[in-house]
Amino acid sequence: MNRKTMALLACLAIVSPVVAKGQHVAIAGELKVVFLKHPLPDYPYEALANNWRGVGRFRIHLNEQGRVTAVGIVKSTGHPTLDESAIKALLAWQAVPGPKRDVDLPVTFVMSLR
Repeated sequence: MNRKTMALLACLAIVSPVVAKGQHVAIAGELKVVFLKHPLPDYPYEALANNWRGVGRFRIHLNEQGRVTAVGIVKSTGHPTLDESAIKALLAWQAVPGPKRDVDLPVTFVMSLR
């Protein structure tokens, strides 16, 4: 895939209901209140080149300070590369301080032409 073709693709990696880097950021009100920092996942080049898509579910473990201490895969996206991208982004999330807690988040990687 050449650069011109890549420029025509608007590729979205969605942490439902969060849309990926470089796209419109749409975060549901509840998530905005709970998460102070929520970097978006990258859509890896390998996944773009191979037209990989996937829907997964990830569990983030938060400590009392609101830091993510671990991310587990509840349901894989079907592609380790996409799973790794989601985990990398979720590890950088920061929530408001509170009790230790786990939060399950669906993550959807889709590609669309725009």
